Amino acid sequence: MTWRISSEADVRVAAAAVVVAGALALGAVWQATRIAPVDPAPPMPAPVVPVASAIEQPVPFDRMIALAPFSPDRRATPPAATVVVTSLNLAGTIRLVGTVVGDGAPFAVCRAGSARPRTLHAGDTLSGWTLKTIAPARVTFIDAAGATHELRLNSPGN
Repeated sequence: MTWRISSEADVRVAAAAVVVAGALALGAVWQATRIAPVDPAPPMPAPVVPVASAIEQPVPFDRMIALAPFSPDRRATPPAATVVVTSLNLAGTIRLVGTVVGDGAPFAVCRAGSARPRTLHAGDTLSGWTLKTIAPARVTFIDAAGATHELRLNSPGN
């Protein structure tokens, strides 16, 4: 089988196609090997300098052991800004029966005097005291004057 070029115009078209294909190939190679400019890096933030007063002092080992880190009675220290004022002794009027704290709305079961136990949520009132917070085995009540009292489960006088 032999190829025969029919006209000079066909040769020119074929030559133009080879030139265009070569130009496209050269452009692709140029684009592939060219390194694109990189945006400048953002400025570095200022280094963080620790405040000396915020650093906790180490606790001696014997004192740390005395703190009983896994004791069931261990509680977090209350915030320094919290002031607990007791105007009345709630232990004689309201008794904490139990608390339920979970993913849903926590509630407490309390008894006022000899009445039936009631289920209370934060904001509910019992014997003039409003339930403020509910935590595992303890609740905090507040009266109209702003005085607070905490009741604990199984505490003396409760």
